[in-house]
Amino acid sequence: MTETAKWIWKAAFEGKDLYCDFYDSFAYSSGKVILQISADSNYAVYINGKFAENSQYPDYPHYKVYDELDITRFCQEGKNHIAIIVWHYGRPLLTYYPGKPALRYAITCKDALVAYSDETTLCREDRQYQSGLCKLITSHVGYSFHYDITREDNWKVGDLDGFAPAVTVEQDLPMFPRPIKRMVWEPRVETTCILNENDTMATAEIAFKATADVIWNRVATITHCITAITDSANVCIENNWVNYLNLCSWISVTNGILVIKTVTNKV
Repeated sequence: MTETAKWIWKAAFEGKDLYCDFYDSFAYSSGKVILQISADSNYAVYINGKFAENSQYPDYPHYKVYDELDITRFCQEGKNHIAIIVWHYGRPLLTYYPGKPALRYAITCKDALVAYSDETTLCREDRQYQSGLCKLITSHVGYSFHYDITREDNWKVGDLDGFAPAVTVEQDLPMFPRPIKRMVWEPRVETTCILNENDTMATAEIAFKATADVIWNRVATITHCITAITDSANVCIENNWVNYLNLCSWISVTNGILVIKTVTNKV
């Protein structure tokens, strides 16, 4: 990753189980657009309001991994918006060694640098996910979450409220590319959710194609699309990382199709 890009975070935003929004923009006319990104602890990327990629590879301060993502298909001629949500765990977990909360990214088009993380990147505390909840399920699974869908706004497409310039995070971490392949996303398939008689339990079956080496990569990577049933049975929240709120999950692979069956308490 280019040395021009800096590690950044929101000023005076420290602790555990934190969610932070980052916004930047860049101009595009033609050519391949590549995003290099690394975060502590996890990230989700949106381009022009559309979900593009997610999931930081589990790493260490002495072996910090970055992803190289082709985001060309999400770009449009003229101004483009990039929105990144970073989830900082802040405590030891099975697949996480604690580090400083931080984000680093760089965007190139035709090998020219068009955007990168520095003090001009705008950020704020995320308004939908509750920071500091710290509801630990297990050290294997990690934290649960609280998400308020009523607080969603249009910040992912540049309608900004409550944002301020980021600050640099002083750290010098050796950077390495992801050592294994990422999940290959295929077109969405239909999902079925069924409530039982007393309206307290739900089942969902989700199937999508995934490469075999992803299966043992990280549960948080392959199950990010599990939906949570809200108070309205017709409303589902799609999460960009796995959230196991009173959730049991079974994963199987049949003919190259990854099937996730879930049973969850209504939330």
